[in-house]
Amino acid sequence: MIEEYRIFKDESKLSPEYIPKRIPHREKELNELKRYFKTVLQDPKKSSQQVFIVGAVGSGKTLISKKFLQYVAEQYSFHDIRLKTFYTNCRVNKVFGSILNSILFTIGQTFPTRGFSLDEIVQYFISKLNEEKVHVIAVFDEFDALISHEGIEPLYIITRIREMGTENQILSSIIVSKSFSYLDKADPSILSSIQKNIIKLESYNESQLKDILYDRVIIAFEEDTVENETIELISKLASKYGDARYAIELLQLSGRIAEFRRERKVRPEHVREARLQLPPQIRKEELNYLDIHEKIILLALTKLLKEQLDSYVTLKILEQEYENMCKKFGKEALKHTQFWLKIKNLSQKEIISSTVTGAEPKGRTTLISLLNVPAEQLYNEIKERLEL
Repeated sequence: MIEEYRIFKDESKLSPEYIPKRIPHREKELNELKRYFKTVLQDPKKSSQQVFIVGAVGSGKTLISKKFLQYVAEQYSFHDIRLKTFYTNCRVNKVFGSILNSILFTIGQTFPTRGFSLDEIVQYFISKLNEEKVHVIAVFDEFDALISHEGIEPLYIITRIREMGTENQILSSIIVSKSFSYLDKADPSILSSIQKNIIKLESYNESQLKDILYDRVIIAFEEDTVENETIELISKLASKYGDARYAIELLQLSGRIAEFRRERKVRPEHVREARLQLPPQIRKEELNYLDIHEKIILLALTKLLKEQLDSYVTLKILEQEYENMCKKFGKEALKHTQFWLKIKNLSQKEIISSTVTGAEPKGRTTLISLLNVPAEQLYNEIKERLEL
């Protein structure tokens, strides 16, 4: 009988959804968030707040916003007004009317979004929260994705909704994004209202990443299964990007490799192998958020790049391959304009690059390529998701 060794004690503690009890090197920012909302928590009927959290991928933005909502839900209750918390990822839900409807659903209300203007939905939203005497603290994560899809109007509405409320304050917001680049579309009046209440997260350094990893090893792995040299190597590799999420993903994949090989410990050699399988530019959870046509486009692109061994393909050839793959998966292909919008969306997400060559309109050619992602690996990742 082959002796088996358990590496993981609880692998779920390494998932992006897990909220740890301790958040090393982000306690200061969490306390800052609590201070901003102090008056709201003391009297949510009379006070509201809007805070912006900005930082690079893997800097802890989602973690501290979810940790704060958890804190509010556990610590506060009111007799004369209900305080509710709400979280949405705007890369997943890009329709603002639908987001407002989701908030209403948490208090037992709903509103048909089709056939009504956004103004009508907003007015209904305000009236129902007033009627139900509810104050909602809402986190709008990856807010820049919502602005890319719908323009700047959602920011105006969220910022001004306190003035639209008549009886009491009904909405506070935490707006999370990688940067403030979307504010290029805003006018001075909106810019002046957000000059304060900004929490900027710096990328983690090597020492900080090491602390984070040690915490996760204790709760996710069996005792004495992860070598110190393994944590040091992962911290060093991930510090180049300052990305805690990448560091944790690298730790998890290294553990899986060791467990698959029935080895007793997670060693640096497992990390080196995991690194080849997990380029830091790939955010696997973001692939899950792509719609069916975006996934088919990526599958078509990676297939062509693998077969032709070129660094790019033309938009025309990619569209033809996309149409062929739509037939394979039983989907009706998008028209050219819709297809082009999907290409732009994938480019904005920094998954692909789109370059136009040629000076004359008729002589222009659009070249599509991948950004720092091996075609073979991305092909396998997308294919797996399409075949589930």
